[in-house]
Amino acid sequence: MTFWGQVAVQFLSVWTQPLYYAAAALALWMYVRRVKLERSFYGVKLHDPWRRWLAAQAAGIPAGLAATVLLIGLQIPLDLDALTYAWAAALLLALWRIRFFCFAYGGGLVGLLSLLARLVPGEAVPAGVRGFWYSFTHLQIPSLMATVAVLHLAEALLVRVHGARDPMPAAVIGRRGKAVGGFLLQQFWVVPLVVWVEGTGFGGAAPPYLFPWAGPGLLLAPMPAVLGYAGLAVRHSPGRRAGRTAAALLGYSTALLALSLAAMELPFLTWLPVLFAPLAHEWMIDRELREESEGAPRFVQQGRGVQVLAVVPRTPAEEMGIRSGDTILAANGRAVDSPEALYEALREHPAYVRLEVRDDRGETKLCSRSRFAGEPHLLGIIPSPGPDDVGFARRPAVQGVAWIQALRRLLSGRARTGSRRVGGDA
Repeated sequence: MTFWGQVAVQFLSVWTQPLYYAAAALALWMYVRRVKLERSFYGVKLHDPWRRWLAAQAAGIPAGLAATVLLIGLQIPLDLDALTYAWAAALLLALWRIRFFCFAYGGGLVGLLSLLARLVPGEAVPAGVRGFWYSFTHLQIPSLMATVAVLHLAEALLVRVHGARDPMPAAVIGRRGKAVGGFLLQQFWVVPLVVWVEGTGFGGAAPPYLFPWAGPGLLLAPMPAVLGYAGLAVRHSPGRRAGRTAAALLGYSTALLALSLAAMELPFLTWLPVLFAPLAHEWMIDRELREESEGAPRFVQQGRGVQVLAVVPRTPAEEMGIRSGDTILAANGRAVDSPEALYEALREHPAYVRLEVRDDRGETKLCSRSRFAGEPHLLGIIPSPGPDDVGFARRPAVQGVAWIQALRRLLSGRARTGSRRVGGDA
């Protein structure tokens, strides 16, 4: 069997590992919790958790293939001890703030501690911990940070093609204390990987070593990785927000990979990727929050008409072709300027509806259909919040939903829901 044939066999063997299914079950649980949150907001299920979960797992396969080819092609050896410490560090950091559950922080912390420990003379270390100290100070930190960079490259690809799918409409308090509309973006992917680890060699024969850091004794091993994305779109559309985040992740991961590869060849440069990983990640998050907080929000009632924030799937509004960002100018010949006025206009004609709609390009269209008993009273339209809809915007904080609190911390240490600001200004 050829070398890449063996890589393919190892890649397929990821699905034989219990860890993969444990990670997939965790991702499904998060999607189910998301549906419960949607029901608490709108009384209906906006998205099917099973469909979202299956789509996310399918998206993780090509991303895992791309990451595997890069890891194998660059012959980056993964230090399993360093990876274990990075996992533990990320979990500990998550107890403080959930958004720190990321290898950029866990790997950066482990690398920093390992480099600081190397400054301590061996004779000054107590005999009881000298064995641990020796192993901890000999962790292959550059290869760990290179793996972190490749995982972020895979995340950039996933965010670009899948990050904006099925966004959840929400209302937050703007910088002027008024309610504005936005979308919460959240995805979880289980990514299958094949990595190099220290072993007896591939198939009894060592692979060709093309790089100075790829020493003898490497072994191919399958490994699942869990990647997640959470974002808030207020100024931009969900697709635009995900695209800009993906571009930032691409630049970040490329720079981190370059620094890590340089440190693998020149160990004295190890401080660079170790410090760059968490600090640049923080800067990237802060920049994203500033982008969403500056300028006018995209979804807010302007006075004339009723702006559509979202449309519930499989409802009359979706059948009529109404989309997010449209504005309902009139219903059944009656001008409307609030959700209450739209409801009254629809109630006057319970058997038929005719809407005058302006899309986000300024073009006007007419939508009409018959109405039937049991249909939503607003046809499945979720309107953008008005400036006085503070009660709706405060619902996550009042209910104490843990998912919202976790997303708040994931987005920014300063982010708040309820009557406080989100991301400082958004």
